[in-house]
Amino acid sequence: MILKEIYQEAIFHAIKKGSTVISPDVGAAFEQAIRKESRPAAKEGLQKTLDSIRLSAKLGNPACPDTGWPIFFFKVGNKCQLEGGFMALEEATRNAVARATKAGYLRATMKHPLTGFDPGNNIGMNIPDFTYQFVEGDSIEISYAAKGGGSE
Repeated sequence: MILKEIYQEAIFHAIKKGSTVISPDVGAAFEQAIRKESRPAAKEGLQKTLDSIRLSAKLGNPACPDTGWPIFFFKVGNKCQLEGGFMALEEATRNAVARATKAGYLRATMKHPLTGFDPGNNIGMNIPDFTYQFVEGDSIEISYAAKGGGSE
């Protein structure tokens, strides 16, 4: 049995890391682009962007001014036992998103598409988004991503 407290905390840390740290391959791609770029202004722009991203990781600040639409992918083993079941998993995920927003790891950018109402916590109808894949086994794999341009 995987306790709700455990998976909710893991989801929060996935959001925090996803919002503040880029993967090594993305950092390497930036470095390669900087080395190859021949135009001084473009080279400087790439370097400043990479420096800003690295500073965000060091300070624990979001790397982007719009941290996007929170999306979660759950790969769930057929024999996985979650405390509270899938409804509790989605509730824990919403709680983690609201907590990450309040802590500043996500920007409160999700608004109602018609009314413009902003709850200030990135929680709403179909926000965050959940996708499930069921597989053999007794564990769960949780992946977090953010779809850009979520403010309006």
